[in-house]
Formats: sequence, structure tokens, C-alpha cells
Amino acid sequence: LIILSTFLSYFTSLIIAIFLSRKVTNPIEELTQATVNIRKQNYILPVIKSNIVEVNQLSQNINYMANSLKSQEFNRKQYAQNISHELRTPLTNLRVNLELIQDGIMEPNEQNVSTLLIEIDRLTSLINQLNNTFKKSTPETIYNPTDFNLTDFLHEIFKSMKTQYNKAGVLFDMEISEDLDIHTDKEKLANIIINLLSNALKACQKNDSVLLRARPVSYTHLRAHETVLDL
Repeated sequence: LIILSTFLSYFTSLIIAIFLSRKVTNPIEELTQATVNIRKQNYILPVIKSNIVEVNQLSQNINYMANSLKSQEFNRKQYAQNISHELRTPLTNLRVNLELIQDGIMEPNEQNVSTLLIEIDRLTSLINQLNNTFKKSTPETIYNPTDFNLTDFLHEIFKSMKTQYNKAGVLFDMEISEDLDIHTDKEKLANIIINLLSNALKACQKNDSVLLRARPVSYTHLRAHETVLDL
């Protein structure tokens, strides 16, 4: 009886130990596989459930980390696409103008050289903005509004984008009122307008037309001397 009871207790303990070890090791193996998937940039993880509180907490933390990494990767790719789009426009303008000068179609006069310098300044500004994004910035450095003449500003953008439109065979014209003033971030407004004009050019076919128009309007919700930019 003693030998039998000893054997039964040992056998029962062994079964319980195997059962408990599987309850622990199976979720741990799944968590290990989840970390391998994260290393392979596969952030879609199964929900791991366990009766052990610590294992559940570890699973929740791993899933949270995976979601954070997925979000960061998406933001990084989106940011890279935005930066490449921002840089492509001034580079394209520079290339088109330089090719026209090289082919003798455009004269290297003061006005055309000034247009090239404006594109270089815009490219330099974009690079500086890119550098600032990797630094801890205050809201004042992110948005820097100033007073400037909107009419002259839009004329410069029109001249810089005109060559691209001419090369694509798309009619590009403007209707800009005189002496329009505005208070906003000049660099960011330039990026917005240039992006809109670049996207409009991509959507156009040969002989289509795009109009850049800016005029003062009077709406009840606008303050005096405010200007609406109409593209």
C-alpha cells in the first residue's frame, strides 16, 4: 500500500507538473514567436490569452509595442514621401530652367537667374526645415507668421512654375489683384501653393489650363482687409 500510494502520488504530481508547464510554456512560446515577427516587421500579432496574470501583462505590452512600431513606421514612410515631394518641385524647376538655358531657348538674363536663385533659396529652406524636425522645436519655430505682399509673392511662384507648365503643354495663367497683403508663414504658404500647382499639373493633359487667382473678397465672417486665396 505504501509503494502503491507513493507511485500514485508521483504519477499524479507528474501529470500536474506537465499540465502546468504546458499552461506556462505555450503562451511563452507564442510570445517568443511574436517577438520574432516584430523583428521581421510583421506587426499583426495574435491575441495571447493565459490564466497567468504576468503572461497576460507581458502579452499586452508586446502588442502595445508592436502597434507603436507600426505607427512609427507608417509615419516615417509618410514623412519620407512628403519630404521627397517637397524637394522634387524646386529641383524640377531648377532642372527645367537650366535645360532651357542650355538649349538656348531661355536667355541667362537677370530675371531668369533671379528665378533660379529663388528656387535655390526655397530648396535651402526646405532642407533647413528638415533639419529642424530632428530638433526639439517650440511652437514659434514651427509656425512663423510675417506680413508680406501676397501679389509679389504669387508672381514669383507663377514665374517659377511657368516653365514646367510650358514644357507639359498646359496653359498656365494668373489673375492676381494688385497690392494684396497677408499675415501668415511665408515658407509654408509657398509649399502649399506649389504642391497644389504641382498636383494640378500632374492631373492635366496637354492643352488643359490652370488659373492661379488671388483677389480681395468681402464675406461677413472675414475681418477688414483679409484676403482669400483662390486656386
